[in-house]
Amino acid sequence: MMKKILFLFLVLSLIVGCDTPFYFGSKDFQTPFERSEGTKSATYDEVIDFYKRLSSEFSTISLRTVEQTDSGVPLHLVIYSPDAEFNLNKYQEERTIVFINNATYGNDTDGVDATMLLFRNLAQNEIKLSENVIVVAIPVYNIGALQGKNYRKTITNYDLNLDVIKSDTQNALSFAKIFQMVHPDVFIDNYTHYTAADYQYVLTYTTSQTDKLGNYLGTYLREQLLTKVSDSLLKRQEDFQKIADSLLKRQKDLLSGKNEQKIAQKSFKPKRILMNDTITPPFWRIFPEETPHSPAQAIDYATLYDCMGIRINTHVKKPYRQRVEANYEMMKTIVEVADRDYAYIKQLKIKQKESNEAQKNYAFSWAIDSTQCVNLPFYTYEIDTITEVVHLNHQKPLVQEVAFYNRYKPTKSITIPQSYIVPKVFQKVIDRLKANNVQMTMIDKDTLMSVVRYKIESFKTLSSPVEGHYWHYDTHVIADTTRVQLYKGDYQVPLSQPAAKYLLEVLEPEAPDSFFNWNFFDNILTPPEEDSLYSPKPIYPIYRML
Repeated sequence: MMKKILFLFLVLSLIVGCDTPFYFGSKDFQTPFERSEGTKSATYDEVIDFYKRLSSEFSTISLRTVEQTDSGVPLHLVIYSPDAEFNLNKYQEERTIVFINNATYGNDTDGVDATMLLFRNLAQNEIKLSENVIVVAIPVYNIGALQGKNYRKTITNYDLNLDVIKSDTQNALSFAKIFQMVHPDVFIDNYTHYTAADYQYVLTYTTSQTDKLGNYLGTYLREQLLTKVSDSLLKRQEDFQKIADSLLKRQKDLLSGKNEQKIAQKSFKPKRILMNDTITPPFWRIFPEETPHSPAQAIDYATLYDCMGIRINTHVKKPYRQRVEANYEMMKTIVEVADRDYAYIKQLKIKQKESNEAQKNYAFSWAIDSTQCVNLPFYTYEIDTITEVVHLNHQKPLVQEVAFYNRYKPTKSITIPQSYIVPKVFQKVIDRLKANNVQMTMIDKDTLMSVVRYKIESFKTLSSPVEGHYWHYDTHVIADTTRVQLYKGDYQVPLSQPAAKYLLEVLEPEAPDSFFNWNFFDNILTPPEEDSLYSPKPIYPIYRML
């Protein structure tokens, strides 16, 4: 009997001491993260090899080579589809599509490892879903930086987090093309938060600006999706605590000799669930934003296409294992909610589209609405010492209430035109419109046309370059109606299309991230040599048709 008790005790000890929260049926699909007990991240070659093997073994996984990057290495796209149908166009109206992006910076490997675990567990049916969700991911976005190990920016020294709109990199142009191909409902952007700030959280997250997203989708993201994710994560913690308490009790019973016969009759097998929770609560929180979001960043670029964006930030000061596990749990929970709510999400997208089409005006500048504020608990630590920096005492956790402002109000709007005219000579602009799947009609002959044109009244310019640009801001224009000469090959761009909000953000010169402000039209700011003594107001060369 003592041998049986000793054997059972050893099994229980193995279960309780299990270092990985992720079940794997075969060692062939253990990740470098798991094999190293949570201390090692996968290299780029290991990531791609993992997905190749996964797609070869499981019919529900597909790995594609899609678009190019600045490093010369192509991007990959991995897709999980429960019925092995990988034609995304077929299911865009019927299923929720979750799109995940990893490694915008080369040292943001947490999401890379967590996504490998997510797809492996989806393939092996360890995550129980219906057939209502498709999960798509870019395994590694900034390939050159990940391969270099010491880079955050691209091999050409661009910050991909700021490049979505201006698209100076091949990576960003490729991202836009992929986004248009996937047409997601939920977008997850995984980051590692490199900050001097310190707090108890392993993971924080921000979302798309919900007021800008729209009344239907914005309200759902703010009041339902995030609430359901939060409730699921709380339940997860409670479940793990119950498991831990139960196993601890059974260990004590074995050691005390109680219930020996009852325990011996049971078959103890490793559970396909986490037995030793390494992520102690609280491990997540909403991260307050003090300024309106910009579509230059991916989660708010997503709003331009009625997609709900969530950026996951794991805290670099926490142990790597905890960060990857927290990232995994967050993504898994979002996918589960997207699966359960698929029909409602699709209904909301239809209503949001109808609402957008009925709008006569579009707001492109926003400010915090100071009348709407909630107090949230903030889990930090007591101050230990203050020298040149503040040192916190991790042995003295502290909970403080902070004011959380997450509602915004529009400060500047414009009337939405029927269409824009984009002259064919501005090829850089046209290339970016095409990458974003903008519908355009080529003018078939030279013609005079009545249009609304802008004159640049004033603007300011940064004194130092940002991402290779002397960025303009605080731009003001005046409008008049006139007849202009258009030429065969110029483009007419209607606003009655899915890319309408994108067009308003990039072609209206007063919009913060407009192509004008990113220097695409700086040639118009220099007067002709013969008029060097006379400085008329520059004519903005993109015309509006009302």
